This record gives sequence, C-alpha cells and structure tokens, in this order.
Amino acid sequence: MLSISDEFSTLKDLCVCKGESIPEYQGYENTHPEFSKYYISPWSRRKFLKQQEEFFLLLEKYRVTLHFLSVDKSKPWQAYTRDIGFVINDKLFYSEKRNLPEREGEVDEVLKDLPFDKKNSVVKILNGSIEGGDILVHQGRAFVGVSARTSMKALLELSDYVDVTMLDLGSNIMHLDTRLTFLPRGYVLIYPPAFKKEDLNLLGRIFKFITINSEECKNLGANIFCLNPETLVIHNGHKRLAKKLRDTGFEVETIDYSEPISLAGSFRCTTMPLRRA
Repeated sequence: MLSISDEFSTLKDLCVCKGESIPEYQGYENTHPEFSKYYISPWSRRKFLKQQEEFFLLLEKYRVTLHFLSVDKSKPWQAYTRDIGFVINDKLFYSEKRNLPEREGEVDEVLKDLPFDKKNSVVKILNGSIEGGDILVHQGRAFVGVSARTSMKALLELSDYVDVTMLDLGSNIMHLDTRLTFLPRGYVLIYPPAFKKEDLNLLGRIFKFITINSEECKNLGANIFCLNPETLVIHNGHKRLAKKLRDTGFEVETIDYSEPISLAGSFRCTTMPLRRA
C-alpha cells in the first residue's frame, strides 16, 4: 500500500483526520514557543470542519481513497496529519519526540487505523525529532529541512535508510513546505529569502523556480497540494499565484481553506500521502 517516490504522481491513498479535536479559539491559550511564535489568526472549528469536507469531496472527485484516523480528543492538532509521519518509497517514518508537546502520541492512531504491514513497513526514528512538513521527496530522495521541528540528529538517522539532501532553515521556520513545494515538470514553488545562498544554488541546478512573495508566504502560498502531474489544489485567496500556475500550464483547483491556514497549516499540512502511482 505504501509507495511515495515524488510529490506529484497520481495520488491514490491519503491519510486524513477530521479536525473535531481542535479547540475553540475563544478562551484558548498556548504559550509554548513552538505554537506562539508563528502567525496564528482567529479560527472557527465549525468552519474548519466545513472546509475540510469540501476538500475531501474534491479529493474523492479525483478518485483518491481517504483513510480517516480515529479522532482522539486529547490530541488537538491531529488533523494536521502531514507531521505525524511520512512515507518515502515503501516505508512510513516517524519520531515519537515532537517539539510541540501536545503532538506527542499522534502516531498511535496511524499505527492502529491504517491497513498496511506494520512489522515491515514502519521505521521509528529514535534520535531527535522529525516531521513530515520538513520532507519533500524527489525521485526517491528526501530533501529535508532542518528547522524548528526537525533536528540534525533525526536527519542523520533518516540517511541510514534513504538518500538525503539537507536544507538549513534555522529555528524560526516551522516547516520546509511552508517555503518550498515540488511541482510536476521540474518546477518548484519557492520563497527564496527563506534559504541560504548555497541551498538556493543547489535547488536552482535541479529545478525551475516559481517564486511567491512575502504576503503569499505568510498565508502559506507555498503549501499547495498536487493531485496528479497536471492538477494542483490552492487556496482561493491566492489569485495571483493561481493565475501564474495556470499560465505555466497547470490545471488549478481552488477552494476556501482559510481556517486551516489561520492555524498555520494548509493543504499539505492536513494530508499524509500513502500511495502515488
């Protein structure tokens, strides 16, 4: 069942979780640095769930099989499934250590609910922390962002299993895919100021850049989702970016995803791809 060698082959199986455990905005406080230092806007759980349902319907239109995790009310951010674990080739990788304590233990539902060979297909990263938002896969190789949520120790352990290219983001960027996303036909969507010169040069030798501006970056314009080699999903507020992608030759589906974005996560963040073909 598990097979991910890139970010844009036709999506077949996807792990998602309904945001029923997300707290209401009114009265919620979280002073942990890994929550409070990012751009968080007021949100509505009701609207979040409604927008998720619209996204799920779009995915089903493209014949994607959705695998829903059981909702655990003690895990408020479980709907952001990307960071629970990630698939490279035929293995699911995860680390129990998470830099936001509220997210520890989220993998339990993945290991319990998803129908795949747990004995031979799961790799637990023992050293440091690593999250799926820092992983982009290209031709079976992992580009890994060392960031606020993914450590060098975890990257080094991952390199025992797959070829790894490191991209150094520093401690003030939550995840690589908030600044970079791989697209079909050799393109990447990128916010260049987030990267060191040597990393930009490396990426530029491999990919063609479509750049986003600072306002699009703040509103997670890089965090779009590839359904297949022709079709991308993007928040309907990113009108300039949608036109640019269409002009480049992509089919673009737009839906309102403002509520997940208010909590600093967008389409990629709320999806864990399991199989592309």
